Amino acid sequence: MNICRVVLCVVVLTSLTFGFGSRVKEGASSPSQSSSSVSTSVIELSVSGMTCGGCASKVVSSCRAVSGVQSVDVDHVSGRVRVQYKKDANVTSSALKQEIEKLGYTVQ
Repeated sequence: MNICRVVLCVVVLTSLTFGFGSRVKEGASSPSQSSSSVSTSVIELSVSGMTCGGCASKVVSSCRAVSGVQSVDVDHVSGRVRVQYKKDANVTSSALKQEIEKLGYTVQ
C-alpha cells in the first residue's frame, strides 16, 4: 500500500511540474463566448517570484477577482501577465498590482 502512495505522489508531482507548461490562460476562448460589441483593453504587467504553473494559476485567479476582467494570460517563466478587460470597467494596473502583491509576488 505504501508503494502505491509513493507512485501516486510521483505521478502527481510530475504532472504538476511538467503538465502545466509555462503558461496558464483563463478567459473567453471561443468567439461565441466573447461579444464583438464589447470593447476591451489590455494591461500587461511584469511579475517576479513565480516559479511554477501553480503560481501562475494563483495569479490568474487573483486577477479574475477584479471586476471587469475578461481573460488573463500568465507566463511564469518570463513573468509576463496579460489582462484583457472591458473598456468601460474600472480596471487599473494599480488594482491588479495590489491583488498580485497580496500573493507575495513583486510587480514591476
